[in-house]
Amino acid sequence: MALFSFQDTIRMGEVVSYIEALPYEQAELCLLLDDFFARELHLSSKISFRIPFYYGRSWVCYLNPRKDLSVELCFLEGPKLVNISALLASRGRKMVVGMLLRPGGPLPWDEIRAVAFEALALDRAKPIRKAKP
Repeated sequence: MALFSFQDTIRMGEVVSYIEALPYEQAELCLLLDDFFARELHLSSKISFRIPFYYGRSWVCYLNPRKDLSVELCFLEGPKLVNISALLASRGRKMVVGMLLRPGGPLPWDEIRAVAFEALALDRAKPIRKAKP
């Protein structure tokens, strides 16, 4: 059984095209994160609200490129995350927490992995919604 459907492959192409159109510093950072989400977390991706979202059963996280060339990695259902890293901030949002990542320096991969795997576990614990007839 394939991990991704044909439609997922098309959507991933849209995300990669979007990322490649970003300034080089942001594109490099976003491509690393995109690869992590696809290979390690097996998340699908698509462009929603003009930015890349990654989802399992529902939205898990998204990448928000900012004008100062940083990228905010945001996790939905942030208040439910137990493993709140010192890097995560709500910035006035009720359901989302994010970590600001700056290109050029080392990425906090341990924190990214810990929070991402916890967000994925929360996503997998959700009941599967049945389509309405």
